[in-house]
Amino acid sequence: MKPSPELLRHRAAFAAERTSGAQSTGQSLVEFTLVLPIVLIMLLAIVDMSRVFTAVMAVESAAREAADYGAWRSGNWKGDPADPLTNRSKTVAAMESRACAATSDLVNFDGDSVSCTNPSIRVDVLDENGNSALDPITGQLLTNCDESPRMQGADELAPCRVEVELTYDFDLIIPVGIQFFDRHLGLPQTLTFGRSSIFAISDFELDT
Repeated sequence: MKPSPELLRHRAAFAAERTSGAQSTGQSLVEFTLVLPIVLIMLLAIVDMSRVFTAVMAVESAAREAADYGAWRSGNWKGDPADPLTNRSKTVAAMESRACAATSDLVNFDGDSVSCTNPSIRVDVLDENGNSALDPITGQLLTNCDESPRMQGADELAPCRVEVELTYDFDLIIPVGIQFFDRHLGLPQTLTFGRSSIFAISDFELDT
């Protein structure tokens, strides 16, 4: 029995609809495959930026804590820096310990709660003019920053200041950049940033 023209039209329409549906599904799959890596890279970049922000805040806070400790009183800086038993040596060691402990939870931290290499720590004492008051070779004080009040003849000088600088190397999950011939455009695999803090040396006396 020969199928009716109406039945043939229904069959043709059904076959065309199935072909169109298969093509649409294949197109959606290809689009999803192309978009998914871009979305994942964007999500990882957002996570990376959040990690960087957290690391910057932690390093800045650690620098402030170490500088605040070193500026507690001028007597902290008395003594030979080569002698580990002097106030000066104990103060620097305690400052480093506080900075390391404050950054020990960071992902690329290298060291322990006593000393660390990432972040690296630089300690300096500045005179009233903002210049380093430490001899670059021996580390000895070049001025009377370990006295309070600081006198120059009959004149009283402004207190010295303690500066702490932390430098931290941070590894990204996804480096946001491309290699263009011999140049890297964008962010590198490792970001290096520093934070510093300066506190004036203050000898506070408690009222009795």
